[in-house]
Amino acid sequence: MNEQLLQKVLSCSKLPTLPTIAVQVIEMTSDENVSMGELAKVIEFDQGLATKILSTVNSAFYGLPKQCSTLSHAQSLLGLDAVKTLALSFSLVKSIREGADEDFDYEKYWRRAIFSAVAAKAVASMVRCGDAEEAFLGALLQDLGLIALAKALGEEYTKIVRECDVDHRSLLKREIAEFELQHPDIGAMIAERWRLPEALLMPIKYHERPTAAPMACRDIVRCVALGNVVADILTQEDRAYWLTQYYQRANQWFGLTPTQADEVIETVTKNARDVARLFEIPMGVTPKSDEILELATERLAVIALQENRNAMESAAATDEAKRALQTDSLTGLGSRALFMERVTELFARAKEEGQAMSVLLLDADRFRDVNDTWSVEMGDVVLVRLAQRLAGFFEEHEAVVHRYGGEEFGVAMFGVDRRRATQLADEVRASVASTPFEMAAFEQDKSNKVPLTISVGVATLDGDTEGVLTRAERVVHAADKAVHAAKDANGDCVRVFLPKRRKAA
Repeated sequence: MNEQLLQKVLSCSKLPTLPTIAVQVIEMTSDENVSMGELAKVIEFDQGLATKILSTVNSAFYGLPKQCSTLSHAQSLLGLDAVKTLALSFSLVKSIREGADEDFDYEKYWRRAIFSAVAAKAVASMVRCGDAEEAFLGALLQDLGLIALAKALGEEYTKIVRECDVDHRSLLKREIAEFELQHPDIGAMIAERWRLPEALLMPIKYHERPTAAPMACRDIVRCVALGNVVADILTQEDRAYWLTQYYQRANQWFGLTPTQADEVIETVTKNARDVARLFEIPMGVTPKSDEILELATERLAVIALQENRNAMESAAATDEAKRALQTDSLTGLGSRALFMERVTELFARAKEEGQAMSVLLLDADRFRDVNDTWSVEMGDVVLVRLAQRLAGFFEEHEAVVHRYGGEEFGVAMFGVDRRRATQLADEVRASVASTPFEMAAFEQDKSNKVPLTISVGVATLDGDTEGVLTRAERVVHAADKAVHAAKDANGDCVRVFLPKRRKAA
């Protein structure tokens, strides 16, 4: 590390300073015995800050069942840590924004920060690791060192930032090569001076190299790092590459299914602009979730097929190895890769013979409640029973059920038009809803019947859709959009993909 240059950066008079209200919040919350009322009184001295916190808490981003009129009420609903983190977020963002340099692209800086922060919070909430609010603020502040280097070194540094554009991996290499410094270390040093909690300091220091983070803070660092990949998907041109990275890391780090990973992207595209507005940050154009998820479905299909082919090539060519690669280990159904191969095969046949083909995606509603009420192990048993019931229903109609991922199943049917596919979808939906799953090994105070419903999405390749569903992957994506619409309608229903009709000229 270049110690002389480091001192120049850290002693720069233009560096962001810690606002008084932030100092007070940090000092108070370092005391484990601080009360909600005491913190609320301190924040309320800054009426503008208090108003922003209440506006945020009452926004769709938090989705509270009723509006909060006071900070004390907000703290009672969300907890002291959430309000503390919001107070720090608004005061620190305000400090960073003051004295903005004209030659530094703050819009790109804040776009990445907001996208990453919303995604990091969504991931942390989904996997229940640590404090989701701290993941949000850690992502929001992660590039604090970048601001410090820009203010201390001026054009010498901002020129490199412009050349690297939004590619922070390249930026890190250039920083080390030309300055023997890197912005994550600088940011962590400033955060340490500010006496920010360890949970905020660690994502700042390790967000570009999460595998190096200490075990104790690994999860929050990975939440922020995964948030950064979501930001890359939404800001960089090579979305297909970053989507591949995203699905692989989401599964490797947190065991997220593709459906859960998609939910994070949808949360970001839905809420990022509103969050930016609360922080008075310009966001520019935000990509539409439909465009991202359509590409995502295609990438997942490619990943699944490629992984299956690679595994088949490297595995011993025995019947046992082939079955293991093509069979879901929990339910015994065909794997996602096998499902995509089936869809691809039927799509080609339908195009060649001028026949219809339909894809159904069936997703168990609110399955997390099953795991929470009984246990994850019992949830697996219910999932196996659901798979058996679905397989039995579709076997009567000469179709095969595959496990698409998580609690979602896929069926591809040749020669089945939209009307018939919709009819079958509603029949299987009604069958599942009408008959709870009877289990034997429950505790005495719990029912031995598990009620369950499913949402079903239907997409059909026919004369109406052939101009839109031009590839097999797009049929699956269309069914995926339909099943999301069914879940948005509170589940236990069927939704059918229909292409938008062009308006007459």
